[in-house]
Amino acid sequence: MTYNEALLHLTGRTLPSDFSDWGLKDERGAPLAHFAAMHGLLPAGFEHWDLANEFGVTTLRVLLGVGADVPDGFEDWARLVDGERTVIEVARALGNRRLVAKFEAWKLAHNIAKDTSSLLSRPLITRDAV
Repeated sequence: MTYNEALLHLTGRTLPSDFSDWGLKDERGAPLAHFAAMHGLLPAGFEHWDLANEFGVTTLRVLLGVGADVPDGFEDWARLVDGERTVIEVARALGNRRLVAKFEAWKLAHNIAKDTSSLLSRPLITRDAV
């Protein structure tokens, strides 16, 4: 599949669910993943965050730079974006409130899951009628 064919499928939302050739590049050298990131078209479970253009700009940096949202299921908040700052640090610095809120919700859900997974299960207490 060429870049243009993949782009047509991407914008028409008809890319196969197992599509993995996000590194296809346009005439300027930008990967298909960059277009998808700019337009909120990355699928759930997307993992090709390090695909870069000729200037070394990664898909993740493009997504953060345009203020787009991460796909559902994103959990790599501690990933370094520019070699020194994490995803959430860059999102906060750029004022991306949607991503900050998504991170806070993710953190809360994980803390709750962690707290409840350590609880001992106990039998139901019943009282005998007298």
